[in-house]
Amino acid sequence: MKKALAAVLAVCLLLLATACTKNTEETSRPVQKTLRITYDGSLYGTNWMDSVSKAFSKAHPDIALKITADNHLTQHYTALLQSGPNTPDLIFLARTNWQQDASAGLLANLNTLYTGSGGGTPLLTELRAGVAASCALNGQYYIYPWGAQTGGLLYHANLFAQNGWQVPQTMSAFATLCTQIRQTGLSPFAWSADHADDWTDNVATWWTQYEGQASIQTYLSMQSPDVYGQQGRLVGLQAFEQLVPQNSYGTPLTMNQDAAVKAFSAGHAAMMPIGYLSAFAADTSQENTDIRVMPLPAPDGSKSAALLAAYIPGIAVVPAKAAAPSLAQTFLSDLTSDEELALFISATGTPTPFLLDKKQENALPRLLKSAADLWQGDTLYMLSTQPVYYQRLFDWPAQGSPVLQIFSGSRTADQAFAENLEAARACWTNAGS
Repeated sequence: MKKALAAVLAVCLLLLATACTKNTEETSRPVQKTLRITYDGSLYGTNWMDSVSKAFSKAHPDIALKITADNHLTQHYTALLQSGPNTPDLIFLARTNWQQDASAGLLANLNTLYTGSGGGTPLLTELRAGVAASCALNGQYYIYPWGAQTGGLLYHANLFAQNGWQVPQTMSAFATLCTQIRQTGLSPFAWSADHADDWTDNVATWWTQYEGQASIQTYLSMQSPDVYGQQGRLVGLQAFEQLVPQNSYGTPLTMNQDAAVKAFSAGHAAMMPIGYLSAFAADTSQENTDIRVMPLPAPDGSKSAALLAAYIPGIAVVPAKAAAPSLAQTFLSDLTSDEELALFISATGTPTPFLLDKKQENALPRLLKSAADLWQGDTLYMLSTQPVYYQRLFDWPAQGSPVLQIFSGSRTADQAFAENLEAARACWTNAGS
């Protein structure tokens, strides 16, 4: 009987010890924090988020990520900012009128991220010139600039070498090149209507090249609607009109990205806008391709022939109702590192408005390094802090970018130029400026 009681007592002591050990382990295990991210998957796809989130989780094992891809984010973004307990901590979306949301108290400021007072590298030292000012309102920083888009062209280096074609430096040399390409039975350009904005970016670069930095800064200061009458705007539209309609493969207005990329890859066209780089970036089989990147040839008479116009189509914001704003800023701080910038570029084929370390640039695949050489050059970001610009006008106030109208022949470059100047003047008057 005593032996039986002793055995029972021993078992009880063993169970008690095990329970205590388990409770001690659970108590000592750190409680994992949660960072909720929602992003627009239609802007740059999902591969980049997969890459940077893995890197973040490895560096911060104490932070659990809950990530939602939403291709319709822009349609209900403002409602999401006000959804209380369901509000994400961090939102990546297409550029919108964030100034209105900031003024309404719906966005948290990112001052510690920009100044580095939270312990990270100050964003102010990492951004390209002119970008930070466009991220502020009333002295407070509210947005993180996400990705960029620029002018430029892709080209088949082998075709150029085989035919003795030179990468053109001027518009007149560019026109001669297009004639030489047509004489071989090929088309100079492959593109599709869903990438019309790529030509809008090229028009902007021709405009800025012709006008030069000082004149474009006058435009961005928006002191008068007459800035929409800058000659460089007409020069850019005329360059598109003279070069693109008669030198395009197939029927761009009825083609999509896949058809254009297929035509270019098959060698039916010698060049295509740089915006299609995203179609090649994630394909590792393209490492040994002959595709390269060229800067746009400048219009004759340009003041800044090497200047590149750039836009920022996407931003990140931290909602004022975010439960973990500091974790969101930690994610953005990590995203600014050279390693994660390179991950983003490799996954998307898209530049960023940040300075990129030369070591990381050299580590990019060959095609992307060719692009990075262009992106890290003399770049002017087309960003105005004037409300009349970002609330009403933008660059083409008549009906948006006129490139498809010019391509189809429904407008001439001169007509589109005049209509946009008139629309700017009318809007200015209506706004009471």
